[in-house]
Amino acid sequence: MRNAILILLCCFATAFSTLQAQSFGYVNSQELLAGMEEVKAAESNLVGFRDQKQKLLQMEIEKFQQELATLEQKNAAGELTPKQIEEEQTRMQTEQQRIGKMETDMGQEIATRREKEFQPIFDKVNAAIEKIAKEKSYQYVFDAAAGGVILYADESNNLTAEVKAALAAMN
Repeated sequence: MRNAILILLCCFATAFSTLQAQSFGYVNSQELLAGMEEVKAAESNLVGFRDQKQKLLQMEIEKFQQELATLEQKNAAGELTPKQIEEEQTRMQTEQQRIGKMETDMGQEIATRREKEFQPIFDKVNAAIEKIAKEKSYQYVFDAAAGGVILYADESNNLTAEVKAALAAMN
């Protein structure tokens, strides 16, 4: 029994010394990104791209609605045969599916563009974090803004200002 307690105490001592040797830091990525001109430019580019795509989609929707209204008028006036009505319904369903696909594709294009615009920025921020972490011998760096679930943080471990300085030096 005495040996078991001694072994348990040794295990706790080893675990405690291992934890003490590890060094933790944190950054606030929202604060870092908010101050970067590259982020503002990327957001502007993305908004312009999205607006352009939405304008094209809206034009297609309006064209579809006009065609549909014209067909409804012709049908109400009795200008279409039952066979023509069936053909036009099939054509309009195909057109509606095409517009739906166009909308889905637009969402994917915007997501791809977002990644293209922001990935170099994220890579740059990560490189600056890695640089500071290595300089200060941190084994772990958490992001306070991304749900890093920090229950307590000594402000002296906040690397945000140093990462900002490193980012500024990279420009």
